Amino acid sequence: MDTAGNTQQALGLEAFWPRKPINAPEKLVRQIDSEAQAVAVAIKASGQKLASIAHAMGKSESYLSRIRSGQRPVPEKFIKPFCRAVGNRLLEQYVEMIHALHPTSADRIAALAAILTDLAA
Repeated sequence: MDTAGNTQQALGLEAFWPRKPINAPEKLVRQIDSEAQAVAVAIKASGQKLASIAHAMGKSESYLSRIRSGQRPVPEKFIKPFCRAVGNRLLEQYVEMIHALHPTSADRIAALAAILTDLAA
């Protein structure tokens, strides 16, 4: 009896069903300067052509190119599909790091309100 994974290999479909993305080393994540750079490094490290990544994500090559060059911002809904397509979590880890270092105004308000609530209790 053939398992689903073996069937995918037998049919040559492993390229369309990528493995779980791997984590990038923290040292590398800290060296990234922008989301666009994280996208460019993740693409280069994947060894794939931009066209195949765009196809796997259901996006156009020009759209992905504009994000890679920094001409277009990285939408939140882009991050996970991109990481699956390139096989690494560099972009996702970079975004998580930036959010931890520079919390949004809403995060900051919630943290300050929690302090005030604790004082009142």
